[in-house]
Amino acid sequence: MSTSPLNSTNPALDTFLLQLASQYSLSKRYAPGEALFTEGDSANSMLLILQGIVHVVKHTPETSELRVIAVRGVGDFLGEMAIVEESERFATVIAQTDCDVLEFSRNSFEQAIREQPALATRVLRSLSRKLRESDSFRLIELEESNKMLAASNAELSTLNAFLDRL
Repeated sequence: MSTSPLNSTNPALDTFLLQLASQYSLSKRYAPGEALFTEGDSANSMLLILQGIVHVVKHTPETSELRVIAVRGVGDFLGEMAIVEESERFATVIAQTDCDVLEFSRNSFEQAIREQPALATRVLRSLSRKLRESDSFRLIELEESNKMLAASNAELSTLNAFLDRL
């Protein structure tokens, strides 16, 4: 991780966020494969991606393998849930490309929210979008589980019918 200059030519980032950056955050750079933060760590900062792509990953309970649960890019906030909840990191975030991010410490984030309420609206929009994505993903998982359950029930019915004939 090293310091990087702000990229003010990025069209996905507006002037408001870049002005906030100069007042309330530090600019950092991460190389591909580097963790921006790790699941279970205490949350003392929130990030805004200026450039690059990251994978949000969690360990699966069954196999402890890492599973990609989201892909984030330019203009996305990371870690805002943990800052707002004052909780541990929910997932690990790993840079997939060179990434430039802005890091808002908990104190600077709270100060920015007090002084620039429009930032709160941006963060709420981010949280709302992520909640919708999560709901959609869970619905797809539920539909797949229901299909598997229906197939198992059909197989069980067939086996019960066979046993009844015996």
